[in-house]
This record gives sequence, structure tokens and C-alpha cells, in this order.
Amino acid sequence: MIKLRWSQFVFFVKSKSQKRIIIHNTLNDSTVGMTKQIKDIVESVIDEKTDKDTVPVYIKVYIKKLTQLGILVPFELDEKENYLKMFHDTQCEEEKTFLIFLVTTRSCQFNCSYCFERGISQKEQLSTETADKIVLWCQNYLKKHQICNKLEVVLYGGEPLLNKKIIKYILPKLYDIAGKKNILFSLDIITNGELLDLETLSFLRQYNLNMVKITLDGPKKIHDKRRIRKDGKGTFDKIIQNILMGFRHNLLQKVHLHINFDRQNVHSIPKLFDLLV
Repeated sequence: MIKLRWSQFVFFVKSKSQKRIIIHNTLNDSTVGMTKQIKDIVESVIDEKTDKDTVPVYIKVYIKKLTQLGILVPFELDEKENYLKMFHDTQCEEEKTFLIFLVTTRSCQFNCSYCFERGISQKEQLSTETADKIVLWCQNYLKKHQICNKLEVVLYGGEPLLNKKIIKYILPKLYDIAGKKNILFSLDIITNGELLDLETLSFLRQYNLNMVKITLDGPKKIHDKRRIRKDGKGTFDKIIQNILMGFRHNLLQKVHLHINFDRQNVHSIPKLFDLLV
């Protein structure tokens, strides 16, 4: 068995009972859940504290799956070098698009029951100082990689619209870079939709807003049990109101609907589709 370790790109979130662990890989977006007991056994195996000949078959299966997901990696793997190579290979591929994900904040006004970011500090905000470094990095990258003919920015969080100040600060600068390079500029946003008001949509449309991705977990009754505000209020009505308003004022071209489903809400999804249609 190859010596393994946890990837430097994973973080662990404990359940309220402390008995289950959610493991998320921020590099490839893979997520798994397991009991703390199984995690401890896996760690004992990869730390070579357990005799390989006594490892249960089901633990070997777990380890194989975790390795396939990139959550466990070979001990000697240079993950930084691997990431840089992957980044370079994917940024300017066939479409020659330079893609940037901007995490404007880790904060969120929702308290979703299944949120995997619950264990992460929500005090982190993208500052103007860091934004300026991103702009400079972008300029240098596009100067070095002349093949790129499109700059695509994705606003992400947390809830990205909780930091509108930095969005209004950095977007004009990135848009200006694309203009000076005579390349296309496209803007996407992954948002919970509650703060996507007319003023915000009008501003984003100035920067070629293309895709808006919003999560709805079912009809109102189901959604409001799963995706609630931290003050306990439901969010369905406000999200639908903002979506309809955006289309009504021709500020939205398309909305990508994201649905998190499990045994509790899977049977309600057809009702949501009926409502939206």
C-alpha cells in the first residue's frame, strides 16, 4: 500500500453531535461524510500505526474511495506543483478563457441545515489590498498568456453580495483590463438570491452579467425548512420575487437553478418544477 496523507486542500467539519465528519476537498469540490470512528481508523492506517494485514476490507474500500476523490493523496505528492500545472492547463484551453473565482466573503446570512462551510470562520472578507493584488496578478497573467481571448469572473462566497463594496471596487478594474487587452469580459455569480435586488442587478449588468446560479430546495414549505435565515425567517418568497423582478426588468438573461436534494425533499422537486413553469 502506498503511503498516503490527507490532501492539503481538504478541511473537516464536525456534526453537532461530534460523531460524524464532513470532509470537503476545495480543489476538486468533492465531499464525503463518515463517522468519527471510521476517520480515526483511516488515520491510524495512513499513519502506519495499524498493521496492514489487520486492516478490515471495508476500511480498505474507504481508503481507495478517498484516494479516488483526491481527499487522500500519495505522501510524496507535491500538491502545490500539481495545482499550478492544473491551473495553467485549464485557464486557457480550447476556448482560451481566463477564469477567475472571486470569493468576496466567507460570511452568509443563511443558516442552511446542510451547509458544509459551517465550521469555517465567516469573518474573512476580500479587502481592497488583496483586490489590488488580484488585479495586478490578472494583468501579469494575461500579458504572459497572449492566447487568452476572454476574461470570465465568477463571484462566489459565502454569500458574495454581502460584500458589495468590494464587488463595486474590483469589477471596474478587471473590466478595464479586458478592454485594454481587447478581449471579451463575462461575469457570473453564485448567490443565494436574497440580496439580488434591482440596484445590484443593474450594476452587475454593466459588466456583461451572463449566468446567475441560485439554489431552491423545493416549493416554499420545503425550501423554508432547509434554507432559512439566521434569524429563523424563510427565504423562498424573497428569492422568487428577485428572480421575477430581474426578468421583468430585462436584467436577467438566464438563471441556473441548483437543487440540493436528499430523502427529505426529493419527492417535492416535481412540485417545484411545476411552480416555476
